[in-house]
Amino acid sequence: MTTVGRWSGRDTRLLRHALRLTVRDFAEDLGVSPRTVSKWEAGGATLQPRPELQRALDTMLARASDEERQRFLDASGRRVEHPGAACGMELPPATHSPVTVEAPGWLSTGKELILMAARESADYGRRHGHSNVHDVTLDQFAEDVRTLAVDFLSAEPIPTVLRARTLRNQAFDLLEGRQWPQQTRELYSLAGHLCGLLAIASSDFFGRYDAAAAQCRTAWLCAELADHNELRAWVRTLQSGVALWVGRYADAAALAQQAGEHSRTATGATRALVLQARALGRLGDADGVALAGYELDAPDAYVHGAVTRADLAQACLGGGDLDGAAEALHPVFGLPRERRLAGVARRTGPITAMLAHRRYRGAVVAHDMIGQIDQLRSDVAAFAAAED
Repeated sequence: MTTVGRWSGRDTRLLRHALRLTVRDFAEDLGVSPRTVSKWEAGGATLQPRPELQRALDTMLARASDEERQRFLDASGRRVEHPGAACGMELPPATHSPVTVEAPGWLSTGKELILMAARESADYGRRHGHSNVHDVTLDQFAEDVRTLAVDFLSAEPIPTVLRARTLRNQAFDLLEGRQWPQQTRELYSLAGHLCGLLAIASSDFFGRYDAAAAQCRTAWLCAELADHNELRAWVRTLQSGVALWVGRYADAAALAQQAGEHSRTATGATRALVLQARALGRLGDADGVALAGYELDAPDAYVHGAVTRADLAQACLGGGDLDGAAEALHPVFGLPRERRLAGVARRTGPITAMLAHRRYRGAVVAHDMIGQIDQLRSDVAAFAAAED
């Protein structure tokens, strides 16, 4: 066993470097403050830690790997020998330059060796078995995130963003400490959801898609560290939405497809298919929309289906396919009045402008489509007035 007769500040610094630990991590393993370690190292060869800390340093050196101990020996200029005879053990031939390790004077029997190893393990357990997060605290944190997600639908933007930012910072501060692995995964999951909510706020509240993309990248990292597939799916749909709004339709379709592959719930899968269909619609890929497997005309999908059809019609007109645009919009014009929503009507504005272009001037199909769009808008306005 490699030993040091009396640890000094210089020895402490050499050991920390051999273990390749920061001052903070080294102090945490020893159970002292980072300031104490810095004071030892600044004292050099003349400063010696207290006896109980001398023993803690012995333990840290004892549990180091062979490579780490060799780095320490090389840096300190010590030469030690293996105590094979003292412990009555046959050791395999050394695979590197032979060194000598002397057993401490007080270690004379195998029983003492076993007891020493047990004390070291117990000491490790005391230092590393604690958590900076109580389960009750984690439950409350998760509830705060759920409440915030609901408030995002109706609360004022700036106070809501400030709450999300505060909770996100708290999550990352907790992750700087030590907790059980399952608690770490839960914290990364919550941090990922908070970054996702901040991405939504960046794009929907303030139109900053660059900020939304940055939040999404960190949210994805959190999803990976949490190993949480549904969070991965949600983040990919957020990234797909950002790509859709900035005109990167091929990227939006690919990200939505990835979201569907990660999703483990019907809601997540449907959300991914909607975005994939919309992106393919913007690309004018009618076959792709069908192959994506999203039922545009399903009874419970009329909103997303109508929006996707409007996107598809716009792409068809841009490519000179008037009949394709008419075919895409035909089911939309057939929606009953109560399903003719304002969001769909808004998306027909660019379509009307394109139909009025000289390319389609005089075409009967274009004239009929303009009339049907006007009727759709009229129905939407009348329905909104009746609701008021």
